[in-house]
Amino acid sequence: MDITRKGVLTLLPLGLLLAACGSENPGPPQFAELVPVEMMQAALPPPAPPVEAKPSEPAAPTGPVYGGHLASYFHDADARRGWNIIVRQQSSIGSLKEHIVPIKTAKGPMVRLIAGDFPTEAEAQRFCTWAHEQHLYCAVMALAPGDQAATPVAAAKPAAKMAPKRRPKR
Repeated sequence: MDITRKGVLTLLPLGLLLAACGSENPGPPQFAELVPVEMMQAALPPPAPPVEAKPSEPAAPTGPVYGGHLASYFHDADARRGWNIIVRQQSSIGSLKEHIVPIKTAKGPMVRLIAGDFPTEAEAQRFCTWAHEQHLYCAVMALAPGDQAATPVAAAKPAAKMAPKRRPKR
């Protein structure tokens, strides 16, 4: 009986403490229940300044957009796998936008895998030069809005060397 009384006596002050704090939760009081409201409000950090909403996607470019045609496939799923393989091998390509553009060929419908969103043809050409150094196929393409078409851009032809004039034999 003595043990029970000790148990009741130790629970009694805890019960009174809980009742005094106004806690609805059974068990020991939480820190926030013991601290006066004024102290809790004073401890709160100042409200964060309002943040301007940023657009989730960049604005669509107004002029033509160029890309580097890296490969062609018969199915979209194959093109996505091809993109993942290329990105795994050349991680810097992963920062570019992936375009999968449908085309009709003599072999039937296919899709082109194009890395892009270069604002100028010159930037796309620099990318293709880099891709060739990495032993990748690359051809500059002008992209239509919505990835509905990609038109090959004529490669700049190097200036033809003029043959030296031959003097007539005497």
